[in-house]
Amino acid sequence: MFKKQLLIAFLSLLAQPVLYAQADSAVIDYTFPNGNKLARKKNLSGIMSPSGQVLYPFEIYGIKMKGPAWRFSKEYPDTVFTTEGEKIAITKQKYGLMNPQTGEVILPAVYNYIDHLSNDRILISNDSLTGLMHAKTLKYLLQPVYRNIKPLNNGNYVVTTKDTLYFLDASFQSISKFHDLKRFEPTSDDCVFIYRTSTHEGIADCEGKKFTYPNWKEVRDTENGLAIIKTTEGNLAVYNIYTKAKILERPNQTHSISIARNGIKVYDGKTTTLYDFSGREIK
Repeated sequence: MFKKQLLIAFLSLLAQPVLYAQADSAVIDYTFPNGNKLARKKNLSGIMSPSGQVLYPFEIYGIKMKGPAWRFSKEYPDTVFTTEGEKIAITKQKYGLMNPQTGEVILPAVYNYIDHLSNDRILISNDSLTGLMHAKTLKYLLQPVYRNIKPLNNGNYVVTTKDTLYFLDASFQSISKFHDLKRFEPTSDDCVFIYRTSTHEGIADCEGKKFTYPNWKEVRDTENGLAIIKTTEGNLAVYNIYTKAKILERPNQTHSISIARNGIKVYDGKTTTLYDFSGREIK
């Protein structure tokens, strides 16, 4: 009977939250709504209870006090090697998340990158892999298996794995994918991307819809809803990105084309002619 009481007492001790030693000469920087304190000591911060017990040790390097979950960082020792092979000791920051109501650590500071997005969503990455998490539930919306996750202005996402790029809708369902990519980059036009595979170049929008023609060799530039294309015949052509109509075409060997705010400029080696965005000459 006595042994059983000892075992119950021991297990109840294990169930108690970890409390650290009383903090001496700590400066209080902030009081959480539940009464816990964000305290600072020797340029590092920790979390204290209202009675002064240390709930989280003084290891916090910095805190971003913004959003439904606050991001905090710790420094870890690391080493790098110079080009001569010399070993140098450095420190590296890693990030975690904290409850802004209580100061409770809800994600340990072991992540290489954490960034708040809109709609209570958080980008989180470690070991070069990125995931998307809901800031309030801390449940993964996208598991950290992607090399990159980019939110788009229309609510969709572009995510990349080792060899494939996917367009996902707002519910994270795949709506388009690209294989064998050699180039993928945004343009100055909202929701317009240039992509290249081993066989051709083209344009994609925020829905992942592709726009290209068999004779497109290179997408030179996009501006004001227009794209300058170098063709396999050696010409320069201007296309409307949204209607997919060709506006004009000129020989690349003798002409240069640029898109300006007031129209399309075509230079033939001697004079510059200005066209409107439908291809009509402006006189």
